Amino acid sequence: EGYNVYQLPDPSATKDQAKLLATFDVVNGVGKIFDLVFDVTTGTVTERVVQFGNDYGVQRYLKITTDAIGGGAPLNNGSRYYFAVTSYAYNDELPANNNLENTFVPITVVPQTTDPGVRYGDGTGTEIKVSHEGTADGGPTVTIIDPTATTGNQYEVFFTERAEIRNENGDWVGASTVLRPFNPLDPDTLTGSSVDISAVFAPQAGVVELVCYFNYVSSDGNWADGIEMDLPPGMQIVSFPSFEAGGGTINPEITGDITTGYHIEMGLVDGSLTEDGIFHGEEEWSIFVSTFDPPQNVGWVIWDDGWSGGAVNAEGTTIVNEIGYASRLAEYWNLRDVSANTVKLENQSVIAGTDIYPRRDDIPTNPGLSAAPILDGFQISVDVNYAAPINFLSVELIDDPTGQTTLTSNFSTTTLDFQNYTIFSGVISSKAIDNFGVGTNDILELQQDYEFRFTGIYEETSPGIFEVTSGGSIATVFRMVSGAALADHPLNPNPGTPVPFLIRIPFEVWNVDDPDNPYQVNLTFRDRERNGTERPFYAWNPVQRMYAIIVNSPYDENQVIQVDGGPDQYNDPATWVTVHYGTNYGLGAVVKVTYANPIQIGIDKYTFRTTAPVYSSTTAADDVQKINVFPNPYYGVNPQEINKYERFVTINHLPDVATIRIFNLAGQLVRTIDKTTPGQYQRWDLATDSGLPVASGLYIIYVDMPELGTTKVLKAAIIQEQQILDRF
Repeated sequence: EGYNVYQLPDPSATKDQAKLLATFDVVNGVGKIFDLVFDVTTGTVTERVVQFGNDYGVQRYLKITTDAIGGGAPLNNGSRYYFAVTSYAYNDELPANNNLENTFVPITVVPQTTDPGVRYGDGTGTEIKVSHEGTADGGPTVTIIDPTATTGNQYEVFFTERAEIRNENGDWVGASTVLRPFNPLDPDTLTGSSVDISAVFAPQAGVVELVCYFNYVSSDGNWADGIEMDLPPGMQIVSFPSFEAGGGTINPEITGDITTGYHIEMGLVDGSLTEDGIFHGEEEWSIFVSTFDPPQNVGWVIWDDGWSGGAVNAEGTTIVNEIGYASRLAEYWNLRDVSANTVKLENQSVIAGTDIYPRRDDIPTNPGLSAAPILDGFQISVDVNYAAPINFLSVELIDDPTGQTTLTSNFSTTTLDFQNYTIFSGVISSKAIDNFGVGTNDILELQQDYEFRFTGIYEETSPGIFEVTSGGSIATVFRMVSGAALADHPLNPNPGTPVPFLIRIPFEVWNVDDPDNPYQVNLTFRDRERNGTERPFYAWNPVQRMYAIIVNSPYDENQVIQVDGGPDQYNDPATWVTVHYGTNYGLGAVVKVTYANPIQIGIDKYTFRTTAPVYSSTTAADDVQKINVFPNPYYGVNPQEINKYERFVTINHLPDVATIRIFNLAGQLVRTIDKTTPGQYQRWDLATDSGLPVASGLYIIYVDMPELGTTKVLKAAIIQEQQILDRF
C-alpha cells in the first residue's frame, strides 16, 4: 500500500522514538488508515490514524537537508544520521490490526563534500539529452539523481512485444519462448520477426486455443508473402478459421496428420517475392487444437516479400511453455547498458506514470511519474504510444495573418472546425481505407503530419457562383449529396455527367512531417451538404460539412483521383478522411493537423550517455587545503559519540592513502595513524599509540600524503572531560 521514511536518533531506536519524514502510497483511493489501538494512558482501546497515506503516489527518492531529530538544524558533513524505510500493507476487511508494517532496518548516512580530486559530471536534477533513431513521438526522460553513482556508459532504450497468458494464480507470465538464429550482420530484412504463441483453454472441453501473433520487425519496410507453421506430432487440429491479414484474407492450407505433425501454409510460401506481401505485421490468428501437455515446439518460417531486394526469410521455433486462462500481447520498454553489454531493465510496462500492462489485473495501475526506476545514478521514465493512430492527434490554427475572410457572404466566420470521421457512430477509424476502401495501412504513411495552407481567392464568376480564381490548389470532387447531384454541379466541365472532376479549392495541403523537406500532396473530397442548384454556390463549401481524403502523393494538378471507381496508383497512398464543418479562414491562414507517431518495434530506439565522476591527482593535491578536523575545539564531548567510552574527533577530506602524525606542543609524537581505506574521513580516538587518553591541550596534526606529494598541518584543541579511574 505504501512506504514510510523515518529518521532515527540511533540505530536501535523504536518507532515511538523515530520521526516520520514522509509517506508515499499507491493511488487507489486509500489515504489515512485508521485502526484500533490500545492507549496506555487511559487503558482503553481507541481508534486513531496509524498510517498517513493520502494517495501521494510512489516515489523512489527523497532529498533531506535538515536534521529532524535535532530540531530542524542543517545536516552536518561528516556526522552520522540514521534512517529507516518501511513498507506497509492494508486489508480493509479486517475489523482490527488491518495494517502491517515491516520492522526497522537502520540505514546510516554520512553527508559529505566531494572526495579529494573527484569531480562529478551532471548535477542532481540535470536532464540528460536523449537521441532518437526512428519516427515515434515522445521518448524517455532521464534525470540525474545521484552524481556519485553515474557510470559514463552509453544506454539504449528499446522496445519488445511478448505473448502472455494469465496463469492459475492470476499472474500474467510469458506464454512462450522464441528461438531463432540471429546474426546482427545478416542482411535479413525480416531479422527479429517471429511468431509468438499463447495457449489458453478454449470454452469447449478438451480444446486449447493457440493464439498466434506475427511479431513483425523489419529494418526497411519489407512485408511477408506468407508464413509456414509446423505443429508437433500428437497435436490434433480441431479447427483453424480464416482471418484477415494486412493485405487481405488468409485461408490456411493444412497438410499432414496427428502422427507426423500438421503443416500449415498461410499466404505464399514459395519464394514468389511479390514485393507486396499480405502480412504487414501485428496479424493475429487462432488455431484450435486438442488438449496437450506442454512444453511443445512449433516451428515456423516467415517468407520475405523481397520489396527492398536481398530477401532473406526469418525462421525459428516457438516453445509453448504452459496453458493459461486468458492471453494478451504486451508491449514493453527495456534498458540496455550498451557499454557493458547488459540489460539493466526488462519488460517495463509503466508509460507516463501508468502501468498499461500490470502483472496482475487486481493491482493499482497508476504509480505516478515519481515511481520511475532509478539505477546507475539516474531516474528514467518513458512516455510513448504503442497504438497506431485511428484519428488525428491534434489540429490547430497556427497562422492567420489577416483574421479576415475573403468571402462576401454572410456565413459564419468562426473558423477552426476540423473533425475526425469517427464523430459518426459506427465508424471505427478515420483512415481512408476503412471508410472508402482505398488507401494504406502503412504506419509510416499514416503517422505523417499535414498543413492546410489557405492561399486561394474567391471571385463571383457568374451570379451566385463563387470560384477560386487564383491560389489554392486543384483537387478532385468525387461525390455530392448523391451521384446525380455531381452531374448538376455548376462547375462540372462535362455537365450532366456524374463522374469525378478537377476543381480549384481555396487551400493547399502540404506534408510537413519532415519540416526541412515539406511537399505538397493531393486531395479528393465529397461535397456532403449541397446539390448543384443551391445559390450562392462556392467551389469549396466554407461553412458546411465537407469530407476530404488526403492522398499522400506528390501534388499533380492534372490527375483526377478516383475513389468510387476503386484503387489505383493515386489512391494507394490515401491516408486520412477529415471532416470540415468550417474552413472560412483568412487569406494566408495555416491549419496544422498532427497524427500520433507510435513506437515501431525494431525501428525506434533511444540512446543517451551519462557522465562518470572523474579523479585527478593534480586536483586532489589542490584539495588538501580543505582538510580539517572537527569538532575543533573538542569540549569534552562530540555529538556523534554514542557513549563516553568511544571518544573521537574526525579529520575530513583526506585521500585514500595518508599518514597522520599527531604531536603535542612539546614536539612529542603521541599518535601515528596510517590511513589506507577508501573515503575521506579518518577518526582519532583521542588516545596515544599506547591506548591512553591524551591530556587536554593543543595538538599539531601533520598529514603526509605521499601519493599526492604534499602535506597538510592542522591544529586541534582538545579539552578532555574529567577522567574516571574505573575506565583503566
